[in-house]
Amino acid sequence: MSGELRDLVLSDHPAVKELCIGVWGGKDYIPHRFPKWFGDDLNHPFGVFQGDALQAIGNLEIKPSNKTGWVKGLRVRETQRRKGYASRVIDHMILRAKKIGLETLRYATSSKNVASMKVAENLGFTLVSDVRYFRLEPPFPPHPQPSPTIHPLRIDAERLHGILETNDIIPGDNFAIRWEFHKKDIVSVKAILEREEAQVVFGDTGNAESLTFFSSFDRDGQKITVFSIFSTNRSVFVDIFSRALDYLETEKTERAAFFLGPRVEQWVDYIIDIPKEFVGRRFLLYEKEL
Repeated sequence: MSGELRDLVLSDHPAVKELCIGVWGGKDYIPHRFPKWFGDDLNHPFGVFQGDALQAIGNLEIKPSNKTGWVKGLRVRETQRRKGYASRVIDHMILRAKKIGLETLRYATSSKNVASMKVAENLGFTLVSDVRYFRLEPPFPPHPQPSPTIHPLRIDAERLHGILETNDIIPGDNFAIRWEFHKKDIVSVKAILEREEAQVVFGDTGNAESLTFFSSFDRDGQKITVFSIFSTNRSVFVDIFSRALDYLETEKTERAAFFLGPRVEQWVDYIIDIPKEFVGRRFLLYEKEL
């Protein structure tokens, strides 16, 4: 493997589009996200070229509030995989992250992507968290009717932070929302609610029994909705999940993704049949201390 590794610039956008054209059946988000990586000091996209052909890309995204960097948008041309390009891009990110003064580098991937997992492990990343993940497309499965006695309430960042600090509805230090893992500090919570809506269901004792994050967005004219659902009460979870499916049908969503907290990940199997390709699928978080 050889080639030139350099910082990418906005004029590389056509090369990025060409590289990603076959990813996820042409539904890769990277060509849409690429222009947003410019204009600040929080994103550092790199690419490896062989002549004029872009063979691999990746973006170092910085979270200055906790001195953390993220490996984002890692892609390798299909014909060039298993040649060390991904490792080369991430090695460069590690060096850049250290130079910037970051303390931790994070890397999220799917349990289906064995090659990606091996790259992370070979470069010294450690698996620190995982969550059940699956996608649904219409027609959405039959489901119970939501209960008229359960009332999800929309909450703001301060109240959400208080719930995360005092309630064990989300165990551990990390939780997944829309293909990202987050910490529970107030800065992270405020950033989450800039693009997600959070709803909570309180039990008779005043403790949160369900916490749901969701957002919808358009990509190439296709409406996509993402839910992250956490609960300590199975009956409440069934109601919240049923409401989510109702929402997808009412809003004519064309693709939906679900991330499920540790207590609820088994309960969903009693409500619907998960598509075969997502049976056992996990979304993984790796970390490397710098």
